[in-house]
Amino acid sequence: MIDTEPIFNNLEVYNNSIFPMQIIMLAVAMVLTYFLFAKPSAKMDKIMKGYLAFAFAWTGLMFPIYGFSKIIFTIYFLWRC
Repeated sequence: MIDTEPIFNNLEVYNNSIFPMQIIMLAVAMVLTYFLFAKPSAKMDKIMKGYLAFAFAWTGLMFPIYGFSKIIFTIYFLWRC
């Protein structure tokens, strides 16, 4: 059976290292979602797509997975952009 302690340690280090960014990303997502529904437009669609692309790229590049799986994980999330 796989020991969960290293996984939780990885997540703790990740959460602590990017802490201010979590609040910023959440605030930006809430504001963009409000504007997306309140004032829909082609420009707002592009802004939201850009934000989502940034969020996926951030996850792929910053999440603490090492080795070959890091490469696959990053390529997957960047491809999803």
